[in-house]
Order: sequence, then structure tokens, then C-alpha cells
Amino acid sequence: MKTLRLDTPLEDAILARWERGEFTNEERIWAQRFRRTKEKPLDFTIYIDQMSRAGLPFSPPRTDAE
Repeated sequence: MKTLRLDTPLEDAILARWERGEFTNEERIWAQRFRRTKEKPLDFTIYIDQMSRAGLPFSPPRTDAE
């Protein structure tokens, strides 16, 4: 069995920099935008519509017990 080895000096340098907590302004802006989009509540109506079209009825739970 042959082993494939890939050198990734750029990626290695970036990861090492991130591990030291060093980020570019562009990386900080991207991270802020990413977190902002992930903090929004999930709009699950798209999924419910697709389930309904597939014939799978679903009603979202209204309480923790449901």
C-alpha cells in the first residue's frame, strides 16, 4: 500500500497562527458574520413544507414535554 503525502505549508501556517489567537481583520469580520447568521433562530418552515409535500404530517412542539 502506497502512502500519499501532501505538504500544506500555507494551511499549516494559518492553523498555527489561529492557535496563537492571531487573526487578520478579514478573518475577524468573516467570523462575526458567521456567528451572526448562526445565532438566528432556525426557520424550520421550509422543512415542514417539504415534509407536508412528502405526506409526512408534522406539528412543531409547543412545550418541552411535547
